[in-house]
Parts: sequence; structure tokens; C-alpha cells
Amino acid sequence: MKNTIGQSKTKDIMTKMNGDKQFKSFSESANLKLQLAVEIYNARIKINLTQQSLAKKAQTTQKVISKIENGDVNIGIELLNKIAKILHFDDTTFAGIFNCPITINEFKFDTFKSETAGLKENNQSNQYTYN
Repeated sequence: MKNTIGQSKTKDIMTKMNGDKQFKSFSESANLKLQLAVEIYNARIKINLTQQSLAKKAQTTQKVISKIENGDVNIGIELLNKIAKILHFDDTTFAGIFNCPITINEFKFDTFKSETAGLKENNQSNQYTYN
């Protein structure tokens, strides 16, 4: 006999939790950590690196790599940058992890003309020089 009462209670709890802003924020954060963890793990395996060898190249410990791959740690930007370079991540990798529709290759520098300090535009050639 199926236990539909337990399943129904679980659905009710999840419905209530999904409406809670704190739970939604936590859930989104956890999802990003797990997506990043999976990408790092898959990329590491693809190029035949152990956690230990990745850690050595990234100047960290195997324990930290393990925690990252388990989604158990908030990774800092510097360490993420080191790992991304070692694992040959590109803009599409990050776009997929962070569900970002715009890739770095589509970035247009002239979008920030007026806000960019120290740069002057040559109106005729649309080139920039740094002061």
C-alpha cells in the first residue's frame, strides 16, 4: 500500500517553504554551489587531475577542493579564478553555471564610454586611449 499521506505532507511543506523568501534565497545559493561543484568535478576528471593535484596547482589543500566539489564551502573569487584557469573554464562555462544569458564575447566596451575613468574616445575612429 502506498504512503500517500507522507507524500502529501512533504508536498505541503515544500509548497510553504518555496513561498518563504529566506528559504528561496538559501535554495538558490545551494543550487549555485552544487552547479559549480559539478562543473569543477567534471572538468577535473576530464583532464585527469586528482583533487590533490588540482589543489597543488591552485595553491590550496585537497580538503578545500573536496569541500568545493561537495558544495560545502563558499569559494572566494581568487581561488575560483585559479581553479577556472587550471580547468580551462570559459565564459560559456560560467554562463551555464550562473544561468547568465550574456557571454563575455558579447560584451561591448563602448557601452561604458561615459562611465570609464581615464579613457577618451576618438569620435571619428571609435578608438580609446588611456590617460
